[in-house]
Amino acid sequence: MSKLIAIICILTLLLASCSTLQDVSNYPSNNDKVELTLAGIYIPYFVKLAVIHFNEKSTTHQISIIEYVGESWFEGGTVNDTYKKFQDNFTRFQVEMIAGRGPDIIFDPMGWLTNHKFLIDLYPFLDADPELNRSDFFPNMISALESPDGALTTITDNFIIHTMLGTSEVAHYVGNWTPEALHALVLKDDPGSYRTLSVSMPRCIFMKLMLSYGNLDLINWETNEANLNSELFISLLRTSKLLKELNPREFVEGKTPEERMLDGEQLIDLMHYFQPFSYSFHNQPIGDIVMLGIPTPDGGAHFLEPQWLMGINASSKNVSAAWEFMRLFLLHTTPYYDIDPITLRHSFFNPIRVDRYKERINELRTPIMITDSSGNLIEQSIGGVIWDRTTRDYVIPLFSMSDYEVEIEWEVTTTARGRVYNLPFELWAMIEADLDYMYSGIRSVENTARVINSRVQRYLNERG
Repeated sequence: MSKLIAIICILTLLLASCSTLQDVSNYPSNNDKVELTLAGIYIPYFVKLAVIHFNEKSTTHQISIIEYVGESWFEGGTVNDTYKKFQDNFTRFQVEMIAGRGPDIIFDPMGWLTNHKFLIDLYPFLDADPELNRSDFFPNMISALESPDGALTTITDNFIIHTMLGTSEVAHYVGNWTPEALHALVLKDDPGSYRTLSVSMPRCIFMKLMLSYGNLDLINWETNEANLNSELFISLLRTSKLLKELNPREFVEGKTPEERMLDGEQLIDLMHYFQPFSYSFHNQPIGDIVMLGIPTPDGGAHFLEPQWLMGINASSKNVSAAWEFMRLFLLHTTPYYDIDPITLRHSFFNPIRVDRYKERINELRTPIMITDSSGNLIEQSIGGVIWDRTTRDYVIPLFSMSDYEVEIEWEVTTTARGRVYNLPFELWAMIEADLDYMYSGIRSVENTARVINSRVQRYLNERG
């Protein structure tokens, strides 16, 4: 412990001697306002616009933005350079938090930067808010954000839902969609075929996603415990060996999953459920699509991935003002949503608010009627889903949602229960190297599980 404290002290001194972190706010200083800071590895444009709006309207406080890396994080360099840049700045952020400093508002899109011990519980602010109530939000979505002790330490206004869809041929698996059921389905195909899973699901990506789904109890990010030497993980490794490696050419030039399912060449596919109407994009052109969920030991589960998380530093002296800014993202009607670039970018995901979700559903189920060249009133297509490589366009028209599609969308949204924990880059790089040894036959499945479990546990111990 004394060594840890010494390291923290040294890093803190180094931070103090470094130049100020990149301040991209470019707002003029106002000595009449109390300054807050909002920081993250990078801050997307829509958050910066919201900060500008807050600063213009507030008569008491002003927010400055700090990016620990900025968008240059994504530019140039090797993969290892990117990992190192992220890790170095991640460490800087953590040192600031441990030292009792850090920003007032933490912008943490992937949930990597800090844990609930550094953040305040937002429930008291939500419960006391004159315009917000817990009942405004989907219960399953807001509970997915809670810490183990029931505190709401981060908040977002939107989610992506991860699930698997399948053709009617696999409908009998609904209710019993386990890793064993997936493995049995893959075994029915020729080894390495794409009949079960698409080209978009090569074996490494499959394993990365399985590790990201929290309900599999493989990595507990709250208790820092790895359980990757288990029969469950070994079963997933065996399944992944049956899948192909990613072929970039086939990924770009080959059939889409929708085309394969439509032609009877593929049974299931992973689906990122970005917004209401996602199910319709598959069901209307293909027909008879069932929602399987992600395979777990307890059966299929739809997994929630919160987007654009924000929290308030427990050391902040401007907690109330920080909440005033964050609540803008949760209000049903606010000037924040009148800014077009924000609306365009932010409304793409599933809303956490029930009323906003229902409004979107009502819009999507209302036909758009137009008069054709013959004077007949017809419904206008609102898009397509199958990519035609000849015409370079989507060719199957899609129309307003049916009552059946609305029912499916609602069931998936309200029953999603798992939470996605995106793997940090440097951790996945270690795991992927071990998987390569297994796929090349150098290491057995069992030894691979043992080695990966050891590596991940070491990583979690250092993280803790």
